[in-house]
Amino acid sequence: MTQMMGVVNLGNECKDLKDLTIFRCNASVPFGGRYRFVDFVLSSMVNSDIFNVAVLTDKKYTSLMDHLKNGKSWDLNRKRDGLFILPPADKDNFPGFVGDIKNFYWHLDYFYRSTQEYVVIAGSQILLNIDYKNVLDFHIEMDADLTIVTCDKEKLNSTLCHQYCNTVKMDNQHQIIDIHKGMDEQTTNVSLDVYLLKRNFLIELIESSMIKGHKDFTKDTIMKSVSKHKMYGYTHQGYVAPIFSIEDYYQHSMNMLNSATRDELFHHPGVIYTKVKDEPPSKYSSDANVINSLVANGCHIEGTVENCIVFRGVKVQKGAVIRNSIIMQRCEISENALIENVILDKEVYVTPGGSMQGEQHSPTVVARRMVI
Repeated sequence: MTQMMGVVNLGNECKDLKDLTIFRCNASVPFGGRYRFVDFVLSSMVNSDIFNVAVLTDKKYTSLMDHLKNGKSWDLNRKRDGLFILPPADKDNFPGFVGDIKNFYWHLDYFYRSTQEYVVIAGSQILLNIDYKNVLDFHIEMDADLTIVTCDKEKLNSTLCHQYCNTVKMDNQHQIIDIHKGMDEQTTNVSLDVYLLKRNFLIELIESSMIKGHKDFTKDTIMKSVSKHKMYGYTHQGYVAPIFSIEDYYQHSMNMLNSATRDELFHHPGVIYTKVKDEPPSKYSSDANVINSLVANGCHIEGTVENCIVFRGVKVQKGAVIRNSIIMQRCEISENALIENVILDKEVYVTPGGSMQGEQHSPTVVARRMVI
């Protein structure tokens, strides 16, 4: 077992997922038919023998708590360590603080009580499947104070990387010499918002940041300390799905229809786990026509489904046609309805003969429980 603990930092989430985050934080946005964004970082940690995991929440985390529960689906329901869902800091005690440093500081006792030597800190909006044990080996070999997981700029496919990603400049020995906001033509390596450092060093950084009035862990604590500490960049080679916009969400979801891409993200180097729901297999009538689609369990398909991601418990009635769309849990598509280039959030009802068509590269999003 490795001497690592994990922190899923949900502070400073992007605000461009719009209708998908009306009722939920970004970490609990559904993805790939049955998963949530947070499943990827949690599964990577557990697959790396990290069994002390804290989720630093910020806003709208009721849906996230319902999904995570006691962590059983990730083998984190333990007598020692396990899953800790930590609420955001009390605003009355931090007037004027809008960043995530206050959340770290509010829960310093958790870090003091933990016994692991190293900490992995990761966000939830860049989906990847990674073995943190390899990152730790690299960190120790380099004798680093802090290691940042990066990837080549060419691997990123996002409309808003220039706004939410940070450029990382490294020398030939992978030591970081500069980090700056955004991307430009000279950018070659980009931070994946994953950090590894010693627990005691993290505590030191948090306490000193509060004294200095810093607010943002990445912008203030990390980026301003490059010249003071030995920071190295570990290059991740696997599939990366940065999701900062509706267009990103749609494109990376559609990429999952490619079996090789899906296998790389969901099975290598480890399996991605999610909340278990005991539902029956999907039922297909003799009139059903399903082409190149992912259909989760508990569905009842009588119509046509083509190039779609269909979540659990969806009903597609006879004569209905769905193309190039993402249909989330418990939606119902009535007879002779047409849905194309659309994202339907949970429990949307499409009336008989109803129609909605978005654009191929700019899908229409229908918020939760709406009627079309």
